[in-house]
Amino acid sequence: GGGRGRRWWRGPGRRTAGGSSGRAVWTDGGRVVEQTSDGRGDHVGEVGFYDHVRGALRVRERIAVEVSGARTPVPRAKPADLVLVNDRDLTFAKLRFDARSLKTVLGSLSLLEDNLARALCWGALWDAVRDGALPARDHVAAVLSGVVRETDPSLVETLLGQATRAASTPAPPTAQPRPLEPL
Repeated sequence: GGGRGRRWWRGPGRRTAGGSSGRAVWTDGGRVVEQTSDGRGDHVGEVGFYDHVRGALRVRERIAVEVSGARTPVPRAKPADLVLVNDRDLTFAKLRFDARSLKTVLGSLSLLEDNLARALCWGALWDAVRDGALPARDHVAAVLSGVVRETDPSLVETLLGQATRAASTPAPPTAQPRPLEPL
């Protein structure tokens, strides 16, 4: 990231272990960015709002935000098919998706026209798998359906390697199929 976002690099969040993760959530008061982790800090960035338009996933609006503390309101936010916290990669934070955005990313990532936004989404999906927040099978399915859009050979290699690792990692017992359970 660059620009104003570099200010947070020196902020309190960078001096602690871990780092922040950000997700957009709806509350009674509207859309907020929810920041979680031991390494909370201030972040200056943008939240992108993307919609399906004529067979593509296109940005409708970007709203600049200064994230500070556990919850930061996003003024003027309206629902979107994909809400991308840290759009344009202006700060350092792990991204998480709200339910609608996750569904969009898993099913339509290849339709996302913005290369950087798509890369951020790929990274967020892989982080979610590594953190146990996304089943490996969902990641593999997203890669298999979305990798066709990618033209960078190193990115394709990375995505296929991640999908292979995810597919070869045993699922936790609660996520494994139990074919005899109905008996």
